[in-house]
Amino acid sequence: MQGTRFCGRWRTRSGLELRAYDSFGRTGGEEFVLLLPEVSEAGARAVAERIRRGIARLEVIVTFDEQVTEIDGLSVSIGAAAYPGAGTAVDRVLHAADTAMYRAKANGRNQVVTATAA
Repeated sequence: MQGTRFCGRWRTRSGLELRAYDSFGRTGGEEFVLLLPEVSEAGARAVAERIRRGIARLEVIVTFDEQVTEIDGLSVSIGAAAYPGAGTAVDRVLHAADTAMYRAKANGRNQVVTATAA
């Protein structure tokens, strides 16, 4: 539930403007997917960098066991992949982005890695 709340707050506070046909959603515990049709890998990397910087500026207030805590200094590791370079099916492109994200984590976290760089 916290991840879903964070997702909504982040979109509101980050200023990320999505086109009507872009899609953003939570796919797991701490994993989110942003689909940007007709955007190159370089374009996806630029969007991912804006997201990464926006998250770093966030201050999130959470309540756990009636204790209110403000969290700042957030970081995010992002993998980016583009069709058709990373694959010609959605599952292959998502796998390429996932692999790139794990490379970002392995390289020290808080960075963007593209599928071609992974």
